[in-house]
This record gives sequence, C-alpha cells and structure tokens, in this order.
Amino acid sequence: MSGDFYSKIREFTVTAKGARRKVVTFLLQKPEEAAFMTIEGLAEVSGVSAGMVSRTVREMGFDGFADMQNQIRQVVRRNISRSARLRRARQEGASFRDTIRWELKNLARLIKLNSEETVQKAAGMLAKASAVHVLGLRSSFAPAYSLAFGLGQIREYVYLMDLGSGLLAEQAKRLAAGELMVLISFPRYVRESLLMAQEARTAGCQILAITDSFSSPLAMQADIALLAPFESSSYFNSTIAMYGITNALLVETAQALGEKGVQELERLNAIEQRWKLLINSEDAWRPNLKD
Repeated sequence: MSGDFYSKIREFTVTAKGARRKVVTFLLQKPEEAAFMTIEGLAEVSGVSAGMVSRTVREMGFDGFADMQNQIRQVVRRNISRSARLRRARQEGASFRDTIRWELKNLARLIKLNSEETVQKAAGMLAKASAVHVLGLRSSFAPAYSLAFGLGQIREYVYLMDLGSGLLAEQAKRLAAGELMVLISFPRYVRESLLMAQEARTAGCQILAITDSFSSPLAMQADIALLAPFESSSYFNSTIAMYGITNALLVETAQALGEKGVQELERLNAIEQRWKLLINSEDAWRPNLKD
C-alpha cells in the first residue's frame, strides 16, 4: 500500500503544474501532517482552494480525499512510535464513537481488499492440507488462536505454534511437505514470523499469509495473501479486521469440508458429552480402592 501511495504521487509530479504541483509537493514533503489534516487545512497550507485539493487527489488516482489519507496513514503509522501515536490520539481526543468509526472503516475496507474467489481458494487450502500450522505473535496471537481453535473443531491435525513455550524451533522441525503454514503478522512485523515462513518454504509447505499489504514481507513469500487493515484511533493495532477474515475463513472452510466437517464436530460433541457425564458423576471423584 505504501508503494501505491508514493507511486501515484511521484507519477503525478511529472506532469503536475501550478496549484496541483503545490498540493503534491506538500504531500511528498510532509506526509505526517497531511495524514491528519482536513481538506480545508491541507488547502490552506498548500495555498490553494479545497476544490483544487479534491480535484488533484482524484486526478492522482485516489477515490477521494479520505482514500488518500487512509493510504498516507498506513505509511506514516508504520514509522511512528507507539508513544507518538498515543500522544497524537490524546491531542485528537478520540472518543468511543471515533473508535467504532475506525473499526467500521476497517471492516468496510476488508471487503474491498479480498475477493470471494481468493477467500474460497484459501479455505480450500485449509480443508485439503494434511496438517495446518498457525502462527501469530504479539497482537496477532489472539486471532491466530481463534483460527486454530475453530479449525480444530472441524478437521484433524491443526497445530497452534507458540513462541511463549520456547519451543518454536522444535515446532518448525515437524513441518512437512503437503502441509499448510498460516502466518498472521502486521507492522511491526515479528522476526520469528518471517523465519517461520522461510522454514515452511524449505519444508515444502504451502503458505497462507494474513497481513496488511501485498508488499509486506510475509505476502511476498506466501502462496496466497489475505489482507486486513489494522488502523486504530490510538497506539495499538486494531484486530477487528483480522478476526473478520479469520471468521470468514472458518465459514468457507466448513463449507469446503462438507460432511467431513460435520462428522468432526459430532466426534467432538460426543467427547464433551462423555466428559460432562463423568464430571457430574460422584463416582468419578472417588478413589479406586480395588487391588
């Protein structure tokens, strides 16, 4: 996405003149300021009208001013510290409604970024692989856990990798050809996720990446990449879109598995029912006094 933003602006500067050139010059020189300005504010500092800013933005290839700002913010937030993000959020006075609006924008962009065909193809990989390994670290761990938990209910041989156990290298050792490695990572990318992608490729696994852009290091190593926006109104990455795409994958994978998925759920239900009966039985808690 950062490449899209800068390439659009740089291509436009070749022919931009007069008022249009003033707008693109400011965008290139001070993207951090432009990312959070109103269209009127950008027009004022550029010395042009708001209408000229709007026309210039569309001529550059953006859907509008909001689309351009979203792309700038992705570039800026990759390079800004969490403390600076929190300071900016405090200055802006983000409210409950502001936070929810951000999340709704992320979900709306999620639909635009991923086609039905791509999601179905990824679900087919999840259904057909001989085993599925899932890795998400730091803020990506919770969506990774949710995906592995849901997959484990409808198919066999699903493994959640965990850096906290200190056995990540040992877990990488069991990767094999014909298996699928699912990697979830967003800026700032965790080094171990990139190392695991290399190990999966060496082992002959297919790779499904859930990340922020096609230019991310994970996407460039993956067979399929699904994209999720992560912008938030404060210092942390939003996980709403990450959960959105993993939930969609679970639905599509269940469809791809068909009756096999139903049978796996029935097996799970039978085990849970047996355990429930044992837990509720007084005899289950009495010591065995037989020789």
